[in-house]
Amino acid sequence: TSTVWTTGSVGIGTSKPFGKLEINQPENSPIVIGLNISSRNDYVEGGAKVYGIKSYARPFMTGAGDYAYGGYFEGYGTANTNIYGIFANATVNDPTTSITYGIYATATGGDINYAGYFDGGNVYIKNNLGINSASPKYALEINNRSFYLGYI
Repeated sequence: TSTVWTTGSVGIGTSKPFGKLEINQPENSPIVIGLNISSRNDYVEGGAKVYGIKSYARPFMTGAGDYAYGGYFEGYGTANTNIYGIFANATVNDPTTSITYGIYATATGGDINYAGYFDGGNVYIKNNLGINSASPKYALEINNRSFYLGYI
């Protein structure tokens, strides 16, 4: 049987949840996972979609300066700590039939659309970068033409 509540909030690790669901873990815990979601579909026929997290932000915005975040993530830490706002990994067991994307983004419908926007900090690309090149073979490839960036 299932239980569905239509009012109130759920708190795990807190007796006064701020939102509909709030999960808190004790400080100094050896493993801290705010939310762990496992989604699986063992039988897929016809292109099923399996989401670990699917989020919508659709407020009724009225003024300039309003924002809608489908997901908002922040990472904080101290010295000698690796901090990730978002860590993404994509792995497939049969590389002949799949394409893997660590991060895939689209943006449409605005006057200006950025699928990726980086404000502050450097951008590091370990492997090859293709601009309008689907499978770049060189460090920088634009329109399937390679470019050599020498030292100045």
